[in-house]
Amino acid sequence: MITLIKYELDKLIRNRTFLITSILSLVVIAGIFLVGYYYSQVSYVEQTNADKGYPEFYSDTANEYSGDFDDQKVREILTDYMDDFQSEADEEKRPFDVFSWYIGETFFPKEGDIHLEMNEAMGNGEKITFDQLDIRSIQDVGFASFDKPLKLGTYNTWGDLFLVTSNMFLLASMFIIFICSSVFSSEVSSNINQLLLSTF
Repeated sequence: MITLIKYELDKLIRNRTFLITSILSLVVIAGIFLVGYYYSQVSYVEQTNADKGYPEFYSDTANEYSGDFDDQKVREILTDYMDDFQSEADEEKRPFDVFSWYIGETFFPKEGDIHLEMNEAMGNGEKITFDQLDIRSIQDVGFASFDKPLKLGTYNTWGDLFLVTSNMFLLASMFIIFICSSVFSSEVSSNINQLLLSTF
């Protein structure tokens, strides 16, 4: 049995279709990894912020606010985010704080756009503070409660990695199906399957 498996694997490796498909699959996997993970949103934002003079901005922000995820932490993040946003009127010079932005998307009131409101207030020489908004609590948002509190930190790149891994798994599945079908179809076309069936 082992000899037969070795023979089949050797025959498979010598197949030109297998070699071409393997090379194409490696190129596609590299492309999926490059686009889906390396050039993910965080990487792009980090590069844009570095060009504005804020290198490692996302990492520094995530490390600064890492810890227990509670209402006080949300208040701290969003207060600093609103202060930083309104301290720089020029959008071209303002770094994009993707970490705090995701927190804001979850906890800011859903009515209206807080960023437009802050820009309008800045245009009038005013400033919107955290206390002026009806910020929802963690319980209001619907987060589950646990015996130990949730930890806050860098999370976006893990999501990108899982997405890329699932795409790679789909590609690997298609590659295996294609190779197996080509092996069986080649045996049928050369009538070797008749010989194999006679051995049962």
